[in-house]
Amino acid sequence: MSRGSCRAPAIAAPADPAFGRAASILTILAVLAAFILCAAPAQADLLPHEVVVVWNSKDATSTTIKNAYVAARPGVRTFDINRAFTTVLDLNNPPELAMTTKMITPRAYEEWIREPLAAFVETQAPETLCFATTRGIPVLITTDFSPGTGHGTENGVLASVEGALTILRVESFDSLEFSGARANPYRVKINVPFRDFVQNECIAGRFFMASRLDAGPGPGTTALDEVLAMINRSQSLVVNKFGVNVIVDDVAMGCGPMSASRAAGQMMRDAGWLVWYDGTDEFLHGPQVEMFDDPQCPCPTNCQEIGFEAFYDAYPDISHASLGRNSLVLCDATANRECVSSHYVQQLSADPAGVFASVESFNGLGLWGGSTAGQGNGLEWMSYAGGSFALLHGYGHYTADAPKLDGVLLNFYQYGMSWAEAAMSSLIKIGFVTVPIGDPLATVQVQNPDVTGDGKIDAADLDLLFSVLSGSADDILVDRHDFDRDGVVTLDDAAVILEVFGRVRPTNATFPIPIGTLKGLEADGCELYSLQSLPLLAEGDVNGDLVIDAADVALLQQAMACQCLEVDVNGDGVIDQIDIDIASNTGDPLDVDGDGVVTCMDMYEIFNNQCFSNCGNSPYDLTGDGQVNFFDFDLLAQDLVDTSGIMTLFDLDFDNNGTINCIDVGLVRDHFCDNQATGGATQGGIMQGSCYDPQYDINNDGVVDCTDEWHVEWILMTLGGQPCTDEGLGCGQCP
Repeated sequence: MSRGSCRAPAIAAPADPAFGRAASILTILAVLAAFILCAAPAQADLLPHEVVVVWNSKDATSTTIKNAYVAARPGVRTFDINRAFTTVLDLNNPPELAMTTKMITPRAYEEWIREPLAAFVETQAPETLCFATTRGIPVLITTDFSPGTGHGTENGVLASVEGALTILRVESFDSLEFSGARANPYRVKINVPFRDFVQNECIAGRFFMASRLDAGPGPGTTALDEVLAMINRSQSLVVNKFGVNVIVDDVAMGCGPMSASRAAGQMMRDAGWLVWYDGTDEFLHGPQVEMFDDPQCPCPTNCQEIGFEAFYDAYPDISHASLGRNSLVLCDATANRECVSSHYVQQLSADPAGVFASVESFNGLGLWGGSTAGQGNGLEWMSYAGGSFALLHGYGHYTADAPKLDGVLLNFYQYGMSWAEAAMSSLIKIGFVTVPIGDPLATVQVQNPDVTGDGKIDAADLDLLFSVLSGSADDILVDRHDFDRDGVVTLDDAAVILEVFGRVRPTNATFPIPIGTLKGLEADGCELYSLQSLPLLAEGDVNGDLVIDAADVALLQQAMACQCLEVDVNGDGVIDQIDIDIASNTGDPLDVDGDGVVTCMDMYEIFNNQCFSNCGNSPYDLTGDGQVNFFDFDLLAQDLVDTSGIMTLFDLDFDNNGTINCIDVGLVRDHFCDNQATGGATQGGIMQGSCYDPQYDINNDGVVDCTDEWHVEWILMTLGGQPCTDEGLGCGQCP
């Protein structure tokens, strides 16, 4: 049977849905042997005709990849650069017009790729939103075809080709006066389709998304084999939320934690994903890993991180964010006994929908022929680990401008957006050396077998499914159990529960607390760590039995009389109907995005849905004053216990000092600009600039004004700061 079209044979429902649970499980296990789990791909926000494949008919690998992708994604457009590669005798001083499979000079990029591609988009494919480059298209735009791997200089590298394509109609590369990367106006736009975003007249036709179809060679396979396999598996990505791990491999707090990945990880955990956070100096790398593959390594071969194997062995990574080899740089090198030359990415186990990103300067070396050892080679995530997506740093010293996983985690997995949109929302800078890897049209269908919402997959979930099979459940339960989205609940859906039966979601402590605990030393001196899960009860679970039910509601009703704040569910200092609503599963009115918990994402929804007139009966108007404004934002902020994700979600630290302060507010004021047209002149497909800078246009209305200034102050005050201006909250009504 084909995936997405199969149906289970008719099976008589049990006469009594509450019959013995053990018998239920055994019966289903026996029957499921004859069934195939089916899943239909989610509807993509990005459409095939909005993607242009950039390929080179002079390269056999590029041609094969283009043909495979066109067959897999009917309707995509194609653009052939049709250029033979150049023989370069002096790699450090290539001719002005030169190109290899890995490098291209600025002038060659301008004349052979940018100018003709811009003309093609303008005349033949005006709907274009994204470019898909293939292996065989150059990686780096550079004046030095042997730039080396030193940290001290850019060595002629201006940008990656994918980075340059994001600003296709903004700037020419036909000189060394390229002004460099710029702020990404789509940064951390959560659940905002790129097509809708670029409708703004100041942005339309200026910015694009880009992703590369590439991979490294695998065990016994070529790089081309792996790219074709990646394209094939990206057509139907179905993820069981309890069958994967979200990994944040950090170091202890004093060693430079990955705050963006941590905050996004916490949001994912709030949404019910299984998030694991390693806050130790140890290097988390895989199942029972023996990474010391260098014969010169002085380290003993039995150094392992005891305690991590259990969850790694059973379940793959859906996301792996890591400091990688930089654990040695940021922390005491003696705490991490792994050899520098280890190919650690080869040891990871990825879900086919998995994405990889690491805080390493050279995780993209494999893209242009550099060594794959030492720091993590992201291409091996596809060819060895089995994942399909990565955000790689194409060249140079790792900086704060390198991409973060926050946009990917939320947009790709939580909101079902395309890979291109998820990757674009994670980029700090465009026109940069970043190289997203993966099928830009890919989307992920997520299945959540935890229908009871108690954080564990057990007989209670199966019992609810039996009630659906027997016809005694309401429509809501039917919808929740139709995991494969085929319109009916069958034993195919039961397979999703049984696949992860018995797994419990870890209730980790808040992410800033290191969870790894030193357990002692082995005889050879290797430190042993194990992952600790500290209890953090869900909102509404008053009695702490890991289930929110009538017992919790009863306790809250009793507490209303005495105002026993120990059971204050939402932490607002009073026991009231809101607490009972949460425990009764009727929902917290402050949970505006409807995910069952009040988090920074609800703040973001209010932020993106502000309204000062004709607002109607908006669910975002929490104060009931007829507007969606700061007061609604502030009301929710008072209820929000965990604010760790605010800095990441609202990327407003313009001076990059690690906090949002009045300097950032002043920078917005300094960039006030009402020139919505951003100039009208066009030369060679390049939109001419003006005073308008999109990174300061917080509300994306085409104007940088006092409204944007006050948006920054909203966040500042939410984080405990004081207002920086004298205008007051009436600024929302300014012209």
